[in-house]
Amino acid sequence: MPSGPIPSAFPRVGGHLCLDFLNTRRMRDGSGADPLRDFDALLAWLLEFRAIAAEDAAASRRWRGGKKAAKLVRRAAALREAIQVLVDHLTHGGPAEPAAIRVINRVLRKSPSYIQLYQLNGSFEQKSEAGRGGAARMLGAVARSACDLLAGSDPSLLKHCENPACGLYFYDTTKNHSRRWCSMDVCGNRMKAAAHHRRLKAAAAAPS
Repeated sequence: MPSGPIPSAFPRVGGHLCLDFLNTRRMRDGSGADPLRDFDALLAWLLEFRAIAAEDAAASRRWRGGKKAAKLVRRAAALREAIQVLVDHLTHGGPAEPAAIRVINRVLRKSPSYIQLYQLNGSFEQKSEAGRGGAARMLGAVARSACDLLAGSDPSLLKHCENPACGLYFYDTTKNHSRRWCSMDVCGNRMKAAAHHRRLKAAAAAPS
């Protein structure tokens, strides 16, 4: 019987927790369903990516089927959308909508102690505050990761996979900052194989 870890259904390529969370937005099954569409799926992701402790996951399972679970799923969707808006701002120069910053800050305020994200003079900054707790604290690690990324990273190193069928986000920490793919083993090899096939096809079609 084979041993070893069970392969994850979620890509772990972002280099920041918030980017791996954002990358679930691009994952869809054949029906177009969101992989974090329900409480159990969201809890599984948070636990797998160590965004929450095992004891917190166990305690929160009592929320299943209730209003608190549904609210947490809605907050997670809103947080992911806010991260998308602000990542687009860094990568494509779109507007840094204040509403997106407010979504992240609302989640951060639910932590026992938390930071807040601010935009001053065109750049992001973070400040520490005292908080109140609540169910949304389950998303606190993701929101803190987003705050760290937005306020403390080099925007030029925030990229998405060049495979047009993929487009997962990652933070490029390679020595010469030349990373092009979410994963060399997956998209990198696929794109190289496709390029090789095109060259062979072009050579076969060329007049002799």
